[in-house]
Amino acid sequence: MLRKVMIAMLIGSTLSLCSAMQTPSVNDIDDLPNYYAYLVNCLVQQQLFSGYGFKVKKCKVLPLTDWYDSKICDILNKNLQAPLELHDFGTGINQRATSDEQGNRHALQSGIELWLGEFDMPIYLNGLSFAYIDVIEDLKSGWEQSTLKEHPDIMFQQPGKNWLLFIKKQRLIEEDSLIRFLAMKFNLATKVDSMCEWLKEPSGFEERGIPYLWIRADALEEVQKKFKFCLSKTKRDDSDQKKDDESEAKRPRVKKTEATT
Repeated sequence: MLRKVMIAMLIGSTLSLCSAMQTPSVNDIDDLPNYYAYLVNCLVQQQLFSGYGFKVKKCKVLPLTDWYDSKICDILNKNLQAPLELHDFGTGINQRATSDEQGNRHALQSGIELWLGEFDMPIYLNGLSFAYIDVIEDLKSGWEQSTLKEHPDIMFQQPGKNWLLFIKKQRLIEEDSLIRFLAMKFNLATKVDSMCEWLKEPSGFEERGIPYLWIRADALEEVQKKFKFCLSKTKRDDSDQKKDDESEAKRPRVKKTEATT
């Protein structure tokens, strides 16, 4: 079952300057909690945003170079038991901008923002990286190998003989989107994919929108070096593979859109 962690928010504590902190390196999924906790820490230390486009009276904004980092940070936050008022920006009409001395506006491409309440008090985030560790561990665990024979109502299918299919019984909030954005970050978008849409919801699951995971068979080792999924494998014989291939060949393909939330 999904286990979530409460973030302790201590009012009135002093934060060290973000510029004095060393940016954590990211080599695989286990490095993500420290990295995204670092970004949120940097966000909290920003001055109040005085630009354009924000939806609340007071907020802090942290521009980020890569759009997928904004989305990953946003989804990680949604999976905390006590989420911060943290949101991503930079897509569609959800834009932010600053202005120069001449009054010319300059759009911020993407980033994260923190919505503040009435009182302007400094916030210290206690144990945020540990809370993110819990979310990442839930993302990695619970995947059981399956087949199109067992789950023919999967909407977005990959060629059966070239891809491995995994299903999990419980899910994080926007787990499939989180996996796709992480795949972008790790340059694995063509080798791992996840969706939660079904032509018909499968029976035997407590929740709706159960995610399924596709990993390209010839890239399994490469994907696992980055994601470290806990995969439960099952034995399959040649007849099962043949039936999967036949099922995939006969079934109309559904065009998939890019990862968005």
